[in-house]
Amino acid sequence: MGFPYQPAAILVAELGEGLKPSLIRDFFNSGHDVFLALSGDASTQLREMSTRLGVDVDVNGTSVIDHFSFDKKLGASDHATVLSSALAPLSGVFGAATKGPFLYRGVGLSISPESEVAFLGLTGSPTAYSGSPGKPVKGAVLAGKNLGLVALVQGRNNARLAVVGSTDMLSNAFLEASKSENARLAADVLHWSAHERGVLKASALRHRIVGGEEQPAVYRINDDVEVELDIEECSEGVCKPYK
Repeated sequence: MGFPYQPAAILVAELGEGLKPSLIRDFFNSGHDVFLALSGDASTQLREMSTRLGVDVDVNGTSVIDHFSFDKKLGASDHATVLSSALAPLSGVFGAATKGPFLYRGVGLSISPESEVAFLGLTGSPTAYSGSPGKPVKGAVLAGKNLGLVALVQGRNNARLAVVGSTDMLSNAFLEASKSENARLAADVLHWSAHERGVLKASALRHRIVGGEEQPAVYRINDDVEVELDIEECSEGVCKPYK
């Protein structure tokens, strides 16, 4: 594709027999990109692995629920097949045509308080919350803009991680639903997590003593130095000056 950074591979993982969370963590820590789709009954090990990478997964038995914004065909019984258009304004991740609504049935996500590299890409609507269908809400719960549906991580090692709290969101039924834009959202997140969107490329580093020659052989203590470089943003094979 001609991008300045080429991941060695991208791992698409979802809960299944024999899945070893340590392999995913090691894969990410070695500088590779991960797209992780979780089901509501994700294992404790997989949840802990996600937390170590910066994304918390709500407890087993909970789902994202919305009594006002839900699919009347797929989620009429428990209001747990929800609709949301609460997309973060991230032009480096999402295309201008990606607006929603998006169909979602799964578990809620949040960002670990100690994480400085994780952020939410899609959240629930203002009336969405995390709970157990048919049961009363007890204590503090994730809700509204704090309730993540898609979380993203830009690692300090330049690896990228996308966590989706719903395997249903990526199913044929949800991708092909006439009222949803799940297919467009999934494509954007995959492009971003594979370093095919929102990549900055630095080149043509220049430096000089202020008012002097460019790139001198020697700098001395107390010299005032000017440094310049060109930055481009690369998306889907095209690099343009970064604004």
